[in-house]
Amino acid sequence: MDDDVAFMSSVNLADGESAVLDAIKKNEHFATLLGADAFPDGGGREKAVAAGVIDTIDRLGAFSDIEDLNLVVSQHIAMEANKANFIAGAQVEQGADFAGVFEGLIRALANDRAGIINFWAESGDVAGQWRADQLLGDTYTVVLNQIVGYADSPQVGAPKYWEELAASFNHINSEYTGSVVTLIGQLQTAHQAVLDGV
Repeated sequence: MDDDVAFMSSVNLADGESAVLDAIKKNEHFATLLGADAFPDGGGREKAVAAGVIDTIDRLGAFSDIEDLNLVVSQHIAMEANKANFIAGAQVEQGADFAGVFEGLIRALANDRAGIINFWAESGDVAGQWRADQLLGDTYTVVLNQIVGYADSPQVGAPKYWEELAASFNHINSEYTGSVVTLIGQLQTAHQAVLDGV
């Protein structure tokens, strides 16, 4: 049994989040990524990666292609890392160049969400399409799409918009939070305030 087959088998046969996470960490590349500061041992971000893999197996069945497994694990690690970056990076004291940083943090979240939705939509499975539709309607997706779509529309001056959005968000975000859900809600409020000229 080669390393790829052994890795895939260990993930498929693992029972529960802890076992799946242990199996993932047996892969040297993924172990290195999960060793970053964004992934404290036993923390919520590690568990979210394992939960994403389990959800994929539950909906689409056991992995039979190592490329699919590597893609799913990589996507979930990237998503959780970018959420951690957003939580930390969006709530710092804003300097002169912050709008560009703020835009990058938000676009990373939006790109991650688009990637996982595409994965489900292109799975060729009814359960996968259902999951894609579910994610498309999720508030997290809707808010990110509203912001990026508005910023990229021809009639909007993007640099000015990102500056206004960052300032509006900074006004609303009066207290540090580790919840990305809370921050998405604040982003939604900040975006609406920019539209309303508040």
